[in-house]
Amino acid sequence: MTRFTHHTAALLAALSLPFATAAAVAAPALPGTVSFSSNIVALQDTDWDAQLSVQQYGGSATLTGVTVELFGSLAGSLGAESTDQQAATLTLTLASTIALALPTAGSPALTVTPQYAKVVNFSAFDGSEDFAGSSGIDVDLSTPVTRSASLSFTDAASLALFTGPGALTLDISARDGSMSTGAANYVDGYASQAGAYARVTYSFASAPVPEPGTWALMAAGLGMLGTLASRRRVG
Repeated sequence: MTRFTHHTAALLAALSLPFATAAAVAAPALPGTVSFSSNIVALQDTDWDAQLSVQQYGGSATLTGVTVELFGSLAGSLGAESTDQQAATLTLTLASTIALALPTAGSPALTVTPQYAKVVNFSAFDGSEDFAGSSGIDVDLSTPVTRSASLSFTDAASLALFTGPGALTLDISARDGSMSTGAANYVDGYASQAGAYARVTYSFASAPVPEPGTWALMAAGLGMLGTLASRRRVG
């Protein structure tokens, strides 16, 4: 009996090695990301109010961060006519401010301001307010201007808001910000269009995963435990 007890203690000490090794060589938690895009608000005359829907995070891994991106586009036309009796310079700016309201407590709205600016040197008024000639201009912005911005969150309250099996509905708006500046008498006109969509990216960390060698060590340890139990029953 003494020899058996001594042998058991030694064997258990040996068995502890594979399991200690398994803990030591377990692979670290693996970070990952997944992204979802919202519906698109197509280019339309500003001012407007709409809603975007973004998918919540429903994965099994631990959510560690959320990044919300807003993409805003601007198109349209602008024109001006200088009515000064001398040459003048004007800066014409077609612009829109697009704001996305976020559900996180205390967070400001996420905003982008796409704009197109043109500096124009006008001659003295040519006598016709037709947005043409040497004292007028008419510009069509056929290729949209796009701007983006983002906000990231890691606090528990924000992560909870973005976690779930469904979707979040976020309010979005577009307001015209077009204007002309310069030391001159003039008439101007703007027709702006704005569109937008959002994208949400979730960062997560999965649980540690044992490496292949670890599984072999654990299997060997379990086999030795089985042999020990068998021998003890026979004795």
